[in-house]
Amino acid sequence: MGRAVTEIRFKIAKNPQLSILDLDDVAGIRNEPIYEKLLQQGVSERLARQWIKEHGAAHVAGKIDYVSARKDVQNPVSYLTAALREDYADARAGQGAPKSDRAKRLARLRDVVSARTPTQRDADKRLFMSRLDDAVARLNFENHGWMSALNSDAIFAFWEDLMPNAFEEL
Repeated sequence: MGRAVTEIRFKIAKNPQLSILDLDDVAGIRNEPIYEKLLQQGVSERLARQWIKEHGAAHVAGKIDYVSARKDVQNPVSYLTAALREDYADARAGQGAPKSDRAKRLARLRDVVSARTPTQRDADKRLFMSRLDDAVARLNFENHGWMSALNSDAIFAFWEDLMPNAFEEL
C-alpha cells in the first residue's frame, strides 16, 4: 500500500535447460567405453554425458560407427549430432533410406502430437504421466517429452491406444 510492500508473489516454472544441468554421474556414465570414444571424436564432456543419458550407450555407439563409416565427413561432431537427432541408419543394414524405422515413427509421432490442440496436448501429457510408476521414467519424460528414448515403447503403446492405426503405414 502506498510505497510499502504488502505482498510478494513468485511464479515458479520449469526451466527447459535444467536437463543440461541434471547430468549426475551416479550411473557411471564416465566409465562407459562409449564416453571415451565420444571425447576422442571431439565431443565435449557435458554433451557426451547428455547424449549417453538421453539416447543410451548402445544407440550412441551405433551412431558413432555409422559416422565413422562415412568417408567425406569434415566435421564428425556436427554429423554425429545430426545422426542422433535424425536417427540416421545405414542403408546397408536394410533400411534403404537415411532414417531408421524409429526415426520414422518419431517423425509421425511429432505430426500426430502437433495436430492436437494445446488443451488436448496437455491432457495427453497428464494422462501419460499418470501411467508412469517409475520416478526415473517420469523425470525423463518431463525433460524430453514425447521424444523420451527411455519411455519410447510406452509412448508408442499409449498413442496406439489413443489413436489406433496412427503408425500403421510405417
